[in-house]
Amino acid sequence: MLTFCFLFQQLLSLWICEEKELVHEIAGLGELKSPWHKCQMAWLENHLNIINTYSQALETLDNYKGNIFYPSEASSGKDKDL
Repeated sequence: MLTFCFLFQQLLSLWICEEKELVHEIAGLGELKSPWHKCQMAWLENHLNIINTYSQALETLDNYKGNIFYPSEASSGKDKDL
């Protein structure tokens, strides 16, 4: 079960890094003139919100202490007869 949790954590970490690279790329353009400045700020805000969402999900996974997947009740008894 830990491998699934670890996989999700690794994916989230990768996505966070990619979003941070996009933020640096957009910020690296410098301050654009209108009307592009408004779009640039919207893009930055969007990517920062995504980073925040991914970071919260990663923190939730880090703090989770239970089973992620539970065995199916349907397969527990019926498959034994086959």
